[in-house]
Amino acid sequence: MSIPSYTPPSILTEAATFIGIEYHKKYSVYHAVDAASGELGMGRIEHHSPHDFATLVK
Repeated sequence: MSIPSYTPPSILTEAATFIGIEYHKKYSVYHAVDAASGELGMGRIEHHSPHDFATLVK
């Protein structure tokens, strides 16, 4: 009788994204980085036009 060999499942890694937002009275600024500290983007969001944020972050 033979014992079946065991193959461990492959490990899936997901890249984490971190976004910091600094809120001010008239505007906010954001900075996004990935898990390897690679810069993904940064910018300023005027509070009078919050829809701009949706177009910046994809």
